[in-house]
Amino acid sequence: FSMRFGGELFLVGGHPLDYLSDGTNSYKYLVLLSTLIPQISEISCKYPIILMDEPEIGLHSEYITDFIRTISQQINKNALMLFNTHSPKLIVDLTNTAKDYQLYKVRRKGLHSVIHKMNTSWLVKSNHKVTVKEAECYFYDYLVYVEGETEIELFNNNRIVSLFPKLKRIHFYSFDSNHERL
Repeated sequence: FSMRFGGELFLVGGHPLDYLSDGTNSYKYLVLLSTLIPQISEISCKYPIILMDEPEIGLHSEYITDFIRTISQQINKNALMLFNTHSPKLIVDLTNTAKDYQLYKVRRKGLHSVIHKMNTSWLVKSNHKVTVKEAECYFYDYLVYVEGETEIELFNNNRIVSLFPKLKRIHFYSFDSNHERL
């Protein structure tokens, strides 16, 4: 970057990147990186692969949305971005904003990691907007649909979970039966 753009410092609004809080600085750096990488790849005819481990850490919810919007607009077909995340919010913003993405679930099985490609084609075909409640389901091995909030409280009760520790691996999804339309 120094050679290409002729500078030694990155300034945002006239300030160095460490001027604001860690979350704001992280956001500014992520946006800066997401903006510079495509420009470098076009100038240098490079095909960068960008790996980001939990870029959402320390970011305000609105910054996650802005970051995903920025990469959706900036990253071209020459670049590949891979995220590792535990954030349902990042998944929601990615699936509802980006045009070209793929979701994978990585889990441990014994001493090995197993990677499973998730079927997301139906999201695009149906124009379905994913909610945070739905995105939380992506992070569990098991999903149980229950009628309402009472069942959620029951299965998340600390005493019941201590008696049945396998409940920790299950996500209980409420159909929200308190609404008349359902």
